[in-house]
Order: sequence, then C-alpha cells, then structure tokens
Amino acid sequence: MFDTDVNAPALAEYMWHKGKDETSCAYITVGTGIGVGLVVNGAPVHGLLHPEAGHLSCQRMEGDNFEGTDTLFGASIEGLTATPALAARKNCEREELKHLADNDKMWDYCAHSLASLIVSLVLVASPERIYLSGGVMNRKIIYPKVHDMTLKLLHGYIVHPKLTPEGIARYITPSNFDQEAGIIGALTLAHCALNPKESDQSAPRSITNPIKKGSKCSEKVTLAVGIAIGTILTGLVLIVSPKMAKRKQ
Repeated sequence: MFDTDVNAPALAEYMWHKGKDETSCAYITVGTGIGVGLVVNGAPVHGLLHPEAGHLSCQRMEGDNFEGTDTLFGASIEGLTATPALAARKNCEREELKHLADNDKMWDYCAHSLASLIVSLVLVASPERIYLSGGVMNRKIIYPKVHDMTLKLLHGYIVHPKLTPEGIARYITPSNFDQEAGIIGALTLAHCALNPKESDQSAPRSITNPIKKGSKCSEKVTLAVGIAIGTILTGLVLIVSPKMAKRKQ
C-alpha cells in the first residue's frame, strides 16, 4: 500500500482520532513546501493523481506585496508561506527564521495565506477536522491568527458550530502526532495492509489500533519500530546500491 506523505498522515489522523460519525479530515503540512492530504468518506483522495492544494492562489492580506517564490505559480500558498518564501521575505537563511520575534508582521502574512487555503478546503471539500503540522507550525502563535483570519475570510457564509469563535480552535488543530505525523502515517498504511478488514479506513478504534494509548503497541513503540525498519532499509540501500552500480559498469 502506497500513498503520499500527506495523505498518509491524514489517514492516520482520521483513523485514530476521528470524532463520532465523522467521515473526513484534512491534513496540512507547512515546511519547505505546503502539502495537503484529504480523507473523504473514510478514504484518501487521489483522483487524477493526488491533491496539490499548496499551489492554489490565495486572497492576499492588505499590505502583503511579496511576489512569491513558487517557480510555477508565483504567489501561491506555498510561494508565500513555505520556509523558502519566509526566508526570502526576510532576506535571511531558513535556519534563521526561528530567531524572528513572535510579533514580526511576517507571521500575520503567513497565517493569512494559510487561512485562505483553509477557506478553500472548507468551501470545496468541507472536511470535518483540519490538522496542521510541519516545521513552520512549531511557531504556536500562528494558530490563533489562523483561527481568527479563517473566520474573517469566511464572512459567516458556512454556518456551523465548529466555525465560530468558540469552536474554531477545536476544528483547526495541531496534528495529534506533532512532528512524527509522517512516520505514523506510513505505519498506518502498513497497519491497513496487514488488516484488510480495516482497509476501508472507517473501522472504529480497537485493540488493533497501533497508536492507541494503553494498547500493546504505543506511539513510542510504534515510532521505534518505524525507525528500526527505516534504518534497516537505509542500510540495505547503502549496501546494495554500490554493488548494482558496479554491475551496470
């Protein structure tokens, strides 16, 4: 079973943390790029290939005249908000972004672009939960800004308890897996492959849930297993690749 590095975490969030009667969610990672994974009707969305919502155009915040760094789409969400764009805005290296103050105006621009992306997802896919992850989202002050700007950009058009000042923080949340979302997503795909009865991704939580607290396989154990498998596979690649190269010669 294979999927993208954003659909897999989206599936993990859905399988292990969905609410009662929920059938959908969106997962957004904000780092060197902007990726969006979607689960709709209990299954990841693929279509022609897979969603590339990070390249959508967005509503610009007043005063934000940055031209964007997306080589194909210019001032897309990714071109305005991914770490290369943020570094270009401040004329600094990406590693220096962590030293910026929380009150730097750039974080407002960043939050506004993400809010515009979320509004597009709400209007098009209507996900029942939205999870944010990635290195940029370690800057926790972005979350309340995204909440406020999302409601502002929606103009009250979608009427739902989750899309209110009281409910928005429970609707748009950090990933349950923090920076481990990718590996947990990959292990969730493996779990589905080994448990065909859950292949519809809609089965309720059970003791087979590999990341349920209190089960035989906790998050830390799951992560350790994933790292071990990754290390073994990396070792095999390093050993086999030179041999294959010699054969080709």
